[in-house]
Amino acid sequence: DNSLAAAKAAPLRAPVVAGGRGLTGEGVAIGHGDNADLQAHADFSGRLINHNASPFNAHGVHTAGIMAGAGIISELYRGYAPKASIISHSFSGIIENATNYIQDYGMVITNNSYGNIIECEYHGTYDLTSRILDQQMLDNPSLLHVFSSGNSGNVTCPPYPAGYRTVLGGYQVAKNIVTVGATNDSGAIAPFSSRGPALDGRLKPEIMAMGQNVISSWPTNTYQNNNGTSMSAPAVSGGLALLYQRYRHLHNGMNPKNGLMKALLCNGASEKGAAGPDFMYGFGSMNLLRSVVALEEGQYFTGNSTQDAITTHTVSVPAGTARLKVLLYWNDLPASVISTKNLVHDLDLEVVDPAGNVIRPLVLDTAIATLHRPAVTGADHVNNMEQVVIPTPVAGQYTLRVKGTTVTTPSQEYFLAYDPIPVHLTLTAPFGGEALVPGESTKISWDSDGLTGTATLEVSTDGGTTWSAIETVDVARTIYTWTVPAITTTNTRVRITKTGSGESSASQPFSILGSPVVSLAPVQCEDYIALTWTAVAGAADYEVMLLRNDEMVPVAATNATAYTLSGLSKDSLYFVTVRARLDAKPGRRARAISRTPSNGNCTGTISDNDFKLDAVLSPLSGRKETSTELNSAERIRVRIKNLDDAPTASFTVAYRINGQAPVIEAVTTPVAAR
Repeated sequence: DNSLAAAKAAPLRAPVVAGGRGLTGEGVAIGHGDNADLQAHADFSGRLINHNASPFNAHGVHTAGIMAGAGIISELYRGYAPKASIISHSFSGIIENATNYIQDYGMVITNNSYGNIIECEYHGTYDLTSRILDQQMLDNPSLLHVFSSGNSGNVTCPPYPAGYRTVLGGYQVAKNIVTVGATNDSGAIAPFSSRGPALDGRLKPEIMAMGQNVISSWPTNTYQNNNGTSMSAPAVSGGLALLYQRYRHLHNGMNPKNGLMKALLCNGASEKGAAGPDFMYGFGSMNLLRSVVALEEGQYFTGNSTQDAITTHTVSVPAGTARLKVLLYWNDLPASVISTKNLVHDLDLEVVDPAGNVIRPLVLDTAIATLHRPAVTGADHVNNMEQVVIPTPVAGQYTLRVKGTTVTTPSQEYFLAYDPIPVHLTLTAPFGGEALVPGESTKISWDSDGLTGTATLEVSTDGGTTWSAIETVDVARTIYTWTVPAITTTNTRVRITKTGSGESSASQPFSILGSPVVSLAPVQCEDYIALTWTAVAGAADYEVMLLRNDEMVPVAATNATAYTLSGLSKDSLYFVTVRARLDAKPGRRARAISRTPSNGNCTGTISDNDFKLDAVLSPLSGRKETSTELNSAERIRVRIKNLDDAPTASFTVAYRINGQAPVIEAVTTPVAAR
C-alpha cells in the first residue's frame, strides 16, 4: 500500500463506481525474469505461465508480488496489477525468449530485477547485452523492458564522487529500456540506490519508485519486508501494465508503442532532488496519475525525423498552468561497444513560447567534479530523451520543434509527451471504496503543483457533513502517515485544504471496519471445511469467501461466527477467508487459510446423514458404437461412503445409461459410521 500511495496509483485502481478507472492489468502479459517458481504462492493462482525451473526462492516471489500479486492470502499486500498474466522465466531467460513469448502470450512488459557484473570497473558500461536490448525494443515496438538500476549507491568508484556512476553496466545502461532507482516511502532516494551517469554521460536511472521497506509476497503463502532496486523495478512494471490496459481501453484493444509508454511514464514523474532531471532521481518518482491523465487527454505526438529536417507540433497552454513539461524520446539504434559515445541518432527539442522565445532542454553537466549540479538549458547531444520544463508559462500557443541533427537512416521515429500541469491540489489516497481497519496506519497521499505553504488534512465520518482536523502539513510533502480512527463506519472521507487560498480535494466515501481472524474449527470431515472466526464490532453480517480461479469470491453470508463449506473435493487444496459487512459494504478480508478436506473425525452434526458416491467400481469404461457400449442390462457397482459419525441406513441410488430411463434403487442395508 505504501508503494502504491507514493506512485499515486489509487485513481487508476479504484473501482469505477467510486470514481476511479478500475484498472487491474487484466489482459496484460508481463514477463518476470527472476529466480523463483511462483506456483507455490496462492497470490499468483490462475494467472501464471511458468517456464522457470528455479526453486521457490524468496527474491523472485517478492518482486512478482509487487508487480502483480493478487493479494489472495492478504488483500493488504495486493500488487500494482493484480489481474495481469505473469510469464515466469529464470533471469535473462525472459529476454532470450522474448520473441517467442510475444508470439505465444502477447507479452508486452518484462521486469528484470537482476544485474550482470557488479564492480566499479564495469558500472555504466554499454556492452553486447545493451545492444541486444536496444535492438529488441526496435524489433518489437510494443515490448518494454524494465530493469532495476542496482544496489551500489553506497559505493565510491574513483574518480567519481561517492555514489555516482554506480548504475550497473550491461542491461541497465541500454538506451531503449527503463532503468529504475529506489526511494523510501517519502520519496527520498534510498542510500543503496545506484546512480548515474552511464560511462558515456547518459542519464540513468530514468525514474524512481519505492524500494525501501516494501512488504510483498514471500514463501510460502506469507509476506515479508525487503529492500532494493529489485523492489522498485516491479512497481514500475506493474504501473506500466495499468497504463497499457488504459491505452487499450482508449484504442479498441490495440497495444501502444513502447516509446510512447516510456515517454508518458517519464514525463509524468514527480520531480525529486535538484530541479529538472538529475543523476540520482532521473526524471523523478513515478506518478501514475499524471501519466494516465496525459494518456487520456491525448497529450502526445508521434512523428518521424529526417536529417536536418525540423518537424513542428503546436499545443495550447491554458491560464493557471503551474508548469509545462515537454519530453522528446526516440528508440535509438544500437551503438558500437567500442564507441565512447553511445548515442547514434541525435534529435533535438526546442519549445517556442507565444512571445517567440526559444526554450531548450535541461542538460546535466557530465564533468566528474560537477555531476551534482542542477540541470541547465542547452543542447543535448548525449541522451535519446530530452525534456523542456517551463515554470508558470503564459497562456497561449506553444510550438514544439524536433530537429534531426544526426539521422543516418531514412528516418527516425520519435515520441513527444507534454503536460500543461495546472495549479492544483488533488487527494490521491484514500481515493474511495477502500476498506480500512480501525487503529491501523495507512498513507494519505496527494498530488500538487504551483502551490507552496501548508495545507490541512481532515477526516469526516458522516460523509462530509462535518470535518475534524488530522494535521497541518507542508503541501509539498505529498504523503502522510495516518492512524485510522477506532470507529466503525461506511461513510468516511478525507480531504486536504490549502491554507489561505482554500484549494481543496476530498476522497469519495470509504469504510472503517474491523477484520476478523479466521481459523479451522476443531471438528473437520472429509469433503468439508468448517470455519470459525472472531467477531467484528459493529458488523451486520459476514461473507464467507473461496478462491476460484484467480480471485476470492463470496459463497455464503451469515450472521454467525462459524460456517461449514460442504460438497468439496478431498483431493483439492482450498483457500478460504471471511470478511465483515456493514450496510452491505464489505470490510477487509481476514488473512486466508487453506485446507485439503481429505480427513477429519466428523463428530457432532457436521456431516449428519451425508452419503458420498465414492467411486464407480464397474464398468470402468464403455464406448458407443463399439462392443463395449453399455446397455440397459449392465450391472453397475458403486462404492458408497457414509460421512456421518453414526451408522446410517435407508438411502437411494440412481443411475442412467445413454439417456435411458433412470434406474432407482432404495437401499436399506446399514452403512457403518465413516
